[in-house]
Amino acid sequence: MLESILIKNIAIVFEKEIKTGDIYIHQGKIKYFSWSLNMKAEEVSNGQVLMLIPGCIDTHVHMRDFDLAAKEDFNSGSRAAAAGGFTTIFDMPNTQPPTISLEALAQKRKQAAANCLVNYGFYLGATKDNLAELNKAENIAGIKIFMGSSTGNLLLEKTADLEKIFTHTDKLITVHAEDHGIIMENTQKSMCEQGLYLHAKIRSKEAEITAIEKALKLAKVHAKRLHILHLTCAESVALLRKEKIEGLITAEVCPQHLFLHGPEAYEKLGNFAKVNPPIRMQQD
Repeated sequence: MLESILIKNIAIVFEKEIKTGDIYIHQGKIKYFSWSLNMKAEEVSNGQVLMLIPGCIDTHVHMRDFDLAAKEDFNSGSRAAAAGGFTTIFDMPNTQPPTISLEALAQKRKQAAANCLVNYGFYLGATKDNLAELNKAENIAGIKIFMGSSTGNLLLEKTADLEKIFTHTDKLITVHAEDHGIIMENTQKSMCEQGLYLHAKIRSKEAEITAIEKALKLAKVHAKRLHILHLTCAESVALLRKEKIEGLITAEVCPQHLFLHGPEAYEKLGNFAKVNPPIRMQQD
């Protein structure tokens, strides 16, 4: 590795502006940046085709380490993150074994410390009987609630169980908003149908909107911070714009729901297009 590198004329994203400037790298780390640097370096290069941005943060990743490491692990996943400019990741709890206890959280932190190449944090998964563990946990990104069944066994669908968490925790509550009852009802109705897009019909817009409405009501009643994960449909966005309370309710969207739409995605990608919640139509 070169001891020092000076890159000239690089596009620098700074305070919501893009300006052309120079950066000086010493022993592999950015030491200085300015709009014009005149410093001696072992190598001076033209950075016209490059862009320097702050390290991105991905608040929703699934590293799958431990029993599902064949799919992804902290090393492979964090390499991908670093290559894409992401310097911090927050890992979801629906792994095998699931991250639902302080012991499981400690094991995951130990695994990440030995293998993760970027900064990391974790969510703790909610179950109907682990409230004490949720409240004891320190330095976590938040509590993850699966209102609809997904990967792993972390379903929490009963209103009484949800109420208990919203009532008795002061941590950020994040929800996978799909109503389990509607999913099961749609499954029964669709038993004789076929086709990949059936996945989106079973996990319908109605399932998402109903779950969001339930979570919003609980958050408002108990004045708790709520983050709605991976929105998929236009109606959900409209609902949140109407109901949003500044500083209390937030939401996110994932890239696959922004850039893919059905039925084209299902025809092109096959089963790889089946995600929870599902890919919607283009207008969404």
